[in-house]
Amino acid sequence: MSQRRIKTLSHRLSLLCGGLILMIPVVCILYWGMSSTEAISRQFLGEPGAILQLSGAQRRMAVVLTAIAVVPLGLALASLRQLLRLYAEGTIFDAQNVAAIGKIGKWLVWFGVAQFVDATLIPLVLTLSNPPGHRILSITLSMGVIEAVLLGAVMLVIAHVMDEARIIADEQAQTV
Repeated sequence: MSQRRIKTLSHRLSLLCGGLILMIPVVCILYWGMSSTEAISRQFLGEPGAILQLSGAQRRMAVVLTAIAVVPLGLALASLRQLLRLYAEGTIFDAQNVAAIGKIGKWLVWFGVAQFVDATLIPLVLTLSNPPGHRILSITLSMGVIEAVLLGAVMLVIAHVMDEARIIADEQAQTV
């Protein structure tokens, strides 16, 4: 792939990341504010009637829990955007690139952890208005959580390997 093509694609993907950083929180807020109780119940609890009543306070708590999961994703996207901007500028194997890849990995691991917490607590928040004995607390470990943590861990390893390779390349460049 030519340098020009790398720069063009990196710039376009950087813009996409910027758009996603802005859109994801807005979509989450709109979802919790506008979705019907039945639709939320079906999506999060698997059955339409599991949530007897969904108050404004419960919706706000759900927004906060969702935000806890969305913040690390936004930070991972911001780090990815930073990396893509470096590529668009022609900076490929630099300490800044390594740092950006490491940040992406770190935030993906935190995103996986936050997803786990979110998926565990959301059913409880959604069923708080239900009478005792009809509230739900479920511990959920989904493939999305596992994928985010593993991908983040792999990114951290890649960042470490790239940093070592960058150091070796710098030392060889200085050796005559």
